Amino acid sequence: MNRYGNSVPRAVFSFAAVAMTGLVLSVAVVVPAKVGSSQETPHVASSQPAMLTPTNVALSPSRIEVFGAREQKTAYQPRQVQRLKQQS
Repeated sequence: MNRYGNSVPRAVFSFAAVAMTGLVLSVAVVVPAKVGSSQETPHVASSQPAMLTPTNVALSPSRIEVFGAREQKTAYQPRQVQRLKQQS
């Protein structure tokens, strides 16, 4: 039986795959990041830091109770075994 022989070795395909991966990542990630960035400094909304003040909040109701039962989501249903009473 004749074996199929590759005309191009595996190392060349591996190198090409790594090179194409690097090219795709640079086009998809690096280039848009460099194109979108500008050399200008970002504008600040105000020159003074915002003073945070506490806010009083009334919770009504102050307690939440949740009651629930989860349904069985498997195909297996446990069998209910009834115990027989022993006769005396």
